[in-house]
Amino acid sequence: MLLDARRGATWNSSRQPSGDSRRFAAFGHRSDADAHGRRLLKRWLGYPLLDVDQLTERQEAVDQFHGNNIARGRIMGLLNQIGDLERLVNRREGGQASPKELVALRRSLEVVPSEDGPG
Repeated sequence: MLLDARRGATWNSSRQPSGDSRRFAAFGHRSDADAHGRRLLKRWLGYPLLDVDQLTERQEAVDQFHGNNIARGRIMGLLNQIGDLERLVNRREGGQASPKELVALRRSLEVVPSEDGPG
């Protein structure tokens, strides 16, 4: 499902006044605190899930974190250590990454657990 131009314009106008990207008025939380969060939220709003099973899975995941402050805090702490992976990887793949961005990418990837688990 795609948003038409009118709904897209409405979404863009739901942001706070120019220069204040801290919150989306419609959501009242900091999901857009960084560029990656803004892109992800825009993607979710522009292409909402239509599959009931996927929606149910997402709702259950949200419910688990909503009801568990300790787990939510731990995950948020880890996520705060991760840079904008999408941007960093694209900059590296395009040969445009600065040394600082390469270090940020390395540090971010060190936070992400491997499929094999620790160690």
